[in-house]
Amino acid sequence: MGIMVYIESFAQEKLRPTMNWNIAGQVLILTDFRGIGYLNIGGPNIRFIKNKNYVGLSFLPSFRLANEVNKPFFTPTTGFGLELGIKHIVFTSAFFYNSSAIKWKSASGIGYRFKI
Repeated sequence: MGIMVYIESFAQEKLRPTMNWNIAGQVLILTDFRGIGYLNIGGPNIRFIKNKNYVGLSFLPSFRLANEVNKPFFTPTTGFGLELGIKHIVFTSAFFYNSSAIKWKSASGIGYRFKI
């Protein structure tokens, strides 16, 4: 019985999908095409990787760049969106919350990934 359990356990181990963890950095510049920009340096995400390309859902702690009256140029904000990475280039489409306008803003952009 001990041998059967070992063989069964060994067979199940082979069927499990592999998951690995690594640290990778990226820099993204996004715009809403209405005069507001966003600068993102990294952030947590879930990726599906195939070779050196990936698609994923990202959470984007960012700086909002806007030249508005009585507000600082750099304002911290957070967003979420989809990413497509092809080798070192990253394309993203995201949504950011603007607390002063009480609205979600969409933005698109491009970036660079440091580790493949």
